[in-house]
Amino acid sequence: MFHNKLLIFMHIPKASGATLRSIIQNNYKKSVNWVGKGKGLSSLKKKVENSDAFMGHVYYGIHKKYSKPSFYITMLRDPVDRVISHYLFMKRSSGHIHHEKVKDLTIEQFLNCKFFDVQTKNLQTRYFCGGKTPHLTQAIKVMEHNIYFVGITERFDDSLKILEHDLGWNNLNYQKINENPNKTSRSDFSKEVIDQITENNQLDIQLYELAKKIFEKKLQAIRTDS
Repeated sequence: MFHNKLLIFMHIPKASGATLRSIIQNNYKKSVNWVGKGKGLSSLKKKVENSDAFMGHVYYGIHKKYSKPSFYITMLRDPVDRVISHYLFMKRSSGHIHHEKVKDLTIEQFLNCKFFDVQTKNLQTRYFCGGKTPHLTQAIKVMEHNIYFVGITERFDDSLKILEHDLGWNNLNYQKINENPNKTSRSDFSKEVIDQITENNQLDIQLYELAKKIFEKKLQAIRTDS
């Protein structure tokens, strides 16, 4: 099923993607890790088509740029936790493209800044919609019919079990990458902040809840086979 197909990892920010990218690189000798800097995607066409895996902050639909048959995997994270993590990551990471804009902002200012609407409002659904306006029905259709595997960040090791079973990965050693050194949780933020993030990410929440149900069925099927 996967022979000679290009694995495309659709890396949604702050959903354990950096860690999974390192694992993919350990299992595919010919892989392209696009970090969104320097040369654009179009210049990578030949390299990608000669590779076994392509990963990066790319939206669904990137496969149309390449002639090589492909399949997608991705990870989803609790939407409230993802937004908080995204804010903290940009705030502490001096090398991030938006660090200068975020470093002095409170989370309330961050959430109310129009410039960051893409990052704070249904970003995960947007990825499934090709980077366009998030639409839940469209995202669900893509998830159910066009994405081979959707892992769950909070179930990372179980996600690896499924990938090991389905794709034959044999090198699953990893260290968490880009993890916040100062542990925080939603309890560190006001109810007003959590309520605002929740209200702004209703599509992501519904997509995430469905993804968890599909994930659990897949995991149970593997356990039954074992």
